[in-house]
Amino acid sequence: MFSAVERTVARAARKTVLCASAALSFAVGLAFLTAAAWIVIAVSVNVFVAAMVIGTFYIGVGFVLLGLASARDRDTIDPPHAPADAPPQSAPPSNLPPLAQAFIFGIEAGAAAKRRRPRR
Repeated sequence: MFSAVERTVARAARKTVLCASAALSFAVGLAFLTAAAWIVIAVSVNVFVAAMVIGTFYIGVGFVLLGLASARDRDTIDPPHAPADAPPQSAPPSNLPPLAQAFIFGIEAGAAAKRRRPRR
């Protein structure tokens, strides 16, 4: 039982380290590309135009990322709720034992949830 937990933790730690390393590599690469863009624009026009172009680019990227972060996922959209004043539907009494009734109730609830899930 604990070996599965240890594997899961090890896998999560490995993924975290790899993602952090990738983020650091992207940041270093972005710094070098920014310096190269600065040199090209500063030589061809002037330093003020280079600052405005690069600053505007990063502001635009920031707005795009902010929009992506604040956008709602299709999977997280709440399904419409039934009206609060509607009486709950109850199943007709049956002669089954309570454990069997609970099992059948769970099967029906799962089928109803599957029918409500939107298709991708």
